[in-house]
Amino acid sequence: MKSLILFTLCCCLSINLLNAQDVVINEFMASNDSSSLIVDDFGDSDDWVELYNNSSSDVDISGYHLSDNDMEMDQWSFPNGITISGDGYLIVWTDSDNGQGDLHTNFKLSAGGEYIVLSDPDLTIVDDYTFGEQTTNIPMARVPNGTGDFVTQPHTFNASNDPSNTNTLANLTTIKMGPNPASAYTIIQLEFSEAAPTVHCRLINSLGQVFYQQTNSDPATQVQFEINTSALAAGIYFVELEMGNGKLLRSLVVQ
Repeated sequence: MKSLILFTLCCCLSINLLNAQDVVINEFMASNDSSSLIVDDFGDSDDWVELYNNSSSDVDISGYHLSDNDMEMDQWSFPNGITISGDGYLIVWTDSDNGQGDLHTNFKLSAGGEYIVLSDPDLTIVDDYTFGEQTTNIPMARVPNGTGDFVTQPHTFNASNDPSNTNTLANLTTIKMGPNPASAYTIIQLEFSEAAPTVHCRLINSLGQVFYQQTNSDPATQVQFEINTSALAAGIYFVELEMGNGKLLRSLVVQ
């Protein structure tokens, strides 16, 4: 019986390890500022790393490590319960502010160039890359998505890097939201350099509960959403905007 249990455990461990090898560093931005319009859930324009799961199965990366130091590969570890869905993406904010949440690291990437490494719980390298000096708001991404070499191109935050992917998010030039704090309503205004085919807007809380959702499906260079907040309990909510190739989050305070 003990031998059977040991055999079963070993098989499970092998399967998990095999799946984990399918996870790659897919895109990263080592110099991000407000003009990129990419912010975390606190509204900060932080540097970020995107992981991608090339497999069709969910991968649990609890206990895996991300680091910018080959002498300290366990510099930051993924907490328990972090998974990447099959063919899915995961954004990690490399902002040296791990007090902001589970996916905020205790180190920052250097725009001057350095090394980034993803390793498993045994510190076996899963994926790594050494990069040179970076240009603000221009990431490096694997092309073809998930398997190719790293190239510089407009960001495809939280989405495929392939050139065939409609880069609606990169065409976003202006985003305004107000009033914030809000009591009766808030208005979100988006402007694009090219007509945006589809924009999804949702208002959610920290638990992911949806209080508003609307889709603009008419191609336009200007898109607006008005959210009635009069019936909402006071607190912090998040406006989630999904457009073509990625998502943006903006925090909204309701009084």
